[in-house]
Amino acid sequence: MNKKIVQFLKDAGYEANNSEPAALQLLRYFEEEYGVALLALIEREWIDEQLHRDLSGRDFAEVREFIDDQYLDKFDRTLARIEAYE
Repeated sequence: MNKKIVQFLKDAGYEANNSEPAALQLLRYFEEEYGVALLALIEREWIDEQLHRDLSGRDFAEVREFIDDQYLDKFDRTLARIEAYE
């Protein structure tokens, strides 16, 4: 894959930097060429995927039995807000 990326960058007239990974250079190319902040978008999507995976597993609800009674109402309200996010 790296060879294909490097070849693409050469064909596009982009100065390749051998000290950086090819995938990072490809991201930079798109950012410079099209003004798109791809790295920020990828990070945001990754975080959203992690949250969805973690929250859809209902991991937080499983710890409810370990919460002190005085905090249960607050904990339940927090879970309700998290579920609304899903």
